[in-house]
Amino acid sequence: MNDMRHRHTANSILANSMLFIVCTTAVAKQAATEADELAEKRSQAMQYMAQGKYPLAETLLCEIVEARKSKLGADHVVTLGSKNDLGLAYAAQGKLDKSTPLFEEVLRKGTVKLGAEHPAMLSTKNNLATAYKDQKKYEQAEKLYKELLSFRASKLGQDHPDTLRSKHNLASLYQDQGKEDRADTLLKEVLVARRANLGDEHPETQFSKSVLADCYFRQGKYNLAEPLQKELVDSLAARLGTDHPDTLTGKGVLAVILQNQGKYERAEALFMELLERSTAKQGADHPETLNSKSNLAAFYQLQGKNDLAEPLLKEALAVCIAKLGANNLLTLTSKSNLALLYRHQKKYDKAEPLSREAAEGCYRLVGIAHPTTHASYQNLCDCYEQMGLPAKAEPLRRDLVTYCKQNIGANSPEHAAQCGALGANLLLQKRYAEAEPLLLMAYEGLKNAAGANHPASYLCLDAKRRSVDAAENLVKLYDAWGKKDKAAKWRGLIEPEKAKP
Repeated sequence: MNDMRHRHTANSILANSMLFIVCTTAVAKQAATEADELAEKRSQAMQYMAQGKYPLAETLLCEIVEARKSKLGADHVVTLGSKNDLGLAYAAQGKLDKSTPLFEEVLRKGTVKLGAEHPAMLSTKNNLATAYKDQKKYEQAEKLYKELLSFRASKLGQDHPDTLRSKHNLASLYQDQGKEDRADTLLKEVLVARRANLGDEHPETQFSKSVLADCYFRQGKYNLAEPLQKELVDSLAARLGTDHPDTLTGKGVLAVILQNQGKYERAEALFMELLERSTAKQGADHPETLNSKSNLAAFYQLQGKNDLAEPLLKEALAVCIAKLGANNLLTLTSKSNLALLYRHQKKYDKAEPLSREAAEGCYRLVGIAHPTTHASYQNLCDCYEQMGLPAKAEPLRRDLVTYCKQNIGANSPEHAAQCGALGANLLLQKRYAEAEPLLLMAYEGLKNAAGANHPASYLCLDAKRRSVDAAENLVKLYDAWGKKDKAAKWRGLIEPEKAKP
């Protein structure tokens, strides 16, 4: 009896054991299946990212994050990795308000679990630094970029590819701030190292040439930019062919460098070559061909050859409307370009409707934050003011001031410039008491921005020009207001500024 009971008990334990094994195996298989499904979903999301289909990638990555949180917990390293992926999808769409907190969370929690020197944490730190840079949070970005560079230089060596990429990223940050002299030094170091380690024809070496040439261009060092860009174009043509998009882009940059040196014949020949090649290879209706037409038209406009520029701009706009539709961003840009030409010709009856359509269309399509919307708003405001209708421009000017203050910063040169433009608008309306504080704020902000940047940098020169504009408007303001002493004081401040190179 006891033996039978023992056998029964043993059989029960064995049966339960087998049941547990079967259940455990089923759970394991289910978990493995779910893991495979998520891995496949992530692979698809990364493919969408590579194709520029960011909204589709975002949808999949949101699903993955939720699944990871449910199965593993919000702080699991795998979940954090998925959050980092989602942050990249947000960042690619300019959704920095969503990407930044994700990168911050991943870096904070991941550092505790994996350590600050883990490759995943270094990658996330770089992602966060870039997000800060894109939001003009330069101090925060610089701190992170410097930490990365210091670590990689000490652990991997000065010439390691990751160290060189960190140097390039820090240089890019300096360029965004107009600190071209600092960027110049880092970019030269990167180019020298890549030439030595990879050779002149390697894509990363050629990329470094392109970036350094751009740095020279921004500083007005066209004599240094030209040979570097020419060398790059020749390398691209030999490696990829004369009709390759990268070669054509390089030639376009070279044409602009030549144009800025007054080498108009060579620049025009390049602009025309680009248009002919693009037309022959991609067709008259291709966006690149339309862009080439616009660039050649802009070249003619700078020389006052509006009779040559106008037909090109008209052709480009007609093709854009026919092939891309009225609400395409390239179509709206083409409208704005043609409107600008008409405005310079004082053909306001043609300029105003085109400018208005472009501004309204850009706002609907990409919102006020987009640079194209800013440019089209500026174009429309200038048109109204030149027509003697500053009151129509005022609400648009105020929209730009508000946007820059809230999204770029009250102390930014962009905000100062928009305050100056609004002040000038109110001056035209003889609203002197309202115009005065705006123009004073613009002058101080732009003067500080000019002093903070390299003297030869584009940002410095632009801020200096705009600060002088604000000062000249203050002279006009005080003259019109009957405050002659203040007008004389500002005249005295302007003359030395104008005399500076």
